[in-house]
Formats: sequence, C-alpha cells, structure tokens
Amino acid sequence: MKLSPLIFFVFLAHFSFAQSLIDTQWQVLEIQQINSRKMLNVEKNNLFVAFGKNKNIGFNFDVNGCSSTYEINEDKKTLAISNEITCTQACCDKISIPYQQFISYKRKKQKLTLYTKDKQKIVCVLSPPQKIENKERQD
Repeated sequence: MKLSPLIFFVFLAHFSFAQSLIDTQWQVLEIQQINSRKMLNVEKNNLFVAFGKNKNIGFNFDVNGCSSTYEINEDKKTLAISNEITCTQACCDKISIPYQQFISYKRKKQKLTLYTKDKQKIVCVLSPPQKIENKERQD
C-alpha cells in the first residue's frame, strides 16, 4: 500500500499538532513537594498551566496566579520559563515551586508532567477548551 504525499503530510501535521503544548490549557492534579516524594493532590483546587500561542504562559499552583514567557523545544521535550515572572500578591502561597527551574516535560496524550531541575514534578491533565458564552444584555 502506497500513501500519497498529501495524505502523509496531513497525518504528520495532525500528529505534530496533537502532541504540541502550544495553545493548550492543563488542569493541575498533583504537585510534588520539594525534597519529598510525596505528591499533594490538588485536583479540586482549580489550578492550571496554560501555554499560549505567542510564547506566553499562565499558571496557578496555589493562591496566586502568575504569567511569563516560555521557550519550548518539542523535539527534546525541554521547557524554559523566563526569569521575569509576574504574580498576583493575593496571599501567601503554601506550595513552593521554583517556576524558573522547569527544564523538561513528558506528554502522554491527555496527561502532562512538568519537571524541575531538582526532579520536582507537577502532574496535569488536558483541560477541555473553555466555552465563552455570549449572553445578551437584558435591560
């Protein structure tokens, strides 16, 4: 069986897009505490990581939300977050994560694991696209 070049290209493009982190949002399920093997279940806390199209990243691993820029090498599965991170100051975060030290990731279909250089990990699941409701204003 011989595939036409067009069919092969469409298949390859679909496979690459399906595994890309760009323009995806992930719900955080578990966070490994620093210097511990213990995983903290945070599934009910509505925490997230979102990778934007323009190399913008937004994340919330505890009380405060943060944003920055990122560089990703999808071939090597490496991730780098800029040192210039902006975070809200709503309260004190109880979970300590060195954001700038994310160095790699592993994606397996709907599951994403982020790793820091100290082997701390954050386990996430792909979130469905957010629906924006257009509600007409009623006077």
